[in-house]
Amino acid sequence: MSVCIIYHSESGNTKEIAQKLSKITGADLIEVKPSKKYSKISLYTLGIKRAISGDLDPINHDKLDVSDYDTIVIGTPVWAGRQTPAINSAINALTGHKDKDAIVYATYKKDKAETFDILTTKLTENGMNVKSSFGFSESEINDNEKISGLAQLI
Repeated sequence: MSVCIIYHSESGNTKEIAQKLSKITGADLIEVKPSKKYSKISLYTLGIKRAISGDLDPINHDKLDVSDYDTIVIGTPVWAGRQTPAINSAINALTGHKDKDAIVYATYKKDKAETFDILTTKLTENGMNVKSSFGFSESEINDNEKISGLAQLI
């Protein structure tokens, strides 16, 4: 089974999980980056507002062709209870994703709030089968048992 992990990471936590999952599962990594990087100030003043509104950020991929993969893992930080604008753009950029399995994970400081519900709805509306969602609090980023648990679902 072929797997790709599409993720966006600002602080490095979501990237760390993606890299560990890739090492365990052999999944390909696709990092999504906003075309214009947020500063610490603009992350809180603009990025969080855009996340709450469900906005899109221009990203470093026009299209994300996942037709060669059986399972697509989506990783996002949680900003104000939502996925990032870059992940919204990544979902819109997907091609070859209809009827594919998806697994979602999120990293967060306080709680994941509505992130999984929103992402599950978005991915399902785009024709994907969301198998599971997994959250990692800041204290769980290095929890290898929890990461292995997610890897087993892949």
